[in-house]
Amino acid sequence: MQGDHVELGQAWRQMNGFAESVAADEEQVEAAKIAFEGSHTEGKLGLRTTLDVLIAEQDLYGAEIALTAARRDHYAAQTALLVATGALQPEILSAAVILYDPVKHFKHISRLRPWAPWEPALEAADRLTSPGERRPVAGLPRPR
Repeated sequence: MQGDHVELGQAWRQMNGFAESVAADEEQVEAAKIAFEGSHTEGKLGLRTTLDVLIAEQDLYGAEIALTAARRDHYAAQTALLVATGALQPEILSAAVILYDPVKHFKHISRLRPWAPWEPALEAADRLTSPGERRPVAGLPRPR
């Protein structure tokens, strides 16, 4: 039980940390946009070189990529928090979801014909080489 509390606390701290990271990266993107727009305007006026404008644009793209990564980490942390609280269950998240039943799926699949053309040959080889009762396979010579 103690381990559950530790996991929950860690997930909560991670989610809050990534939320702060998203906020900081959003501010960084805004600052990079302003810097790029200023460099672009100065470039039009001949006060900046093309290289200066391209560097400012690259800084903007880098800030946007960092923001996207921070948002991804925040979403992953939110999911980890849901897992830690036990709230990441299909029936809790949506009442309309159909739950997967492996037994029902296996029964359905086992009634279907073999899925690959080599499956009958493999089954025949399994019957020939398996310990225990040897049953003849249609079309193959009887084992001696």
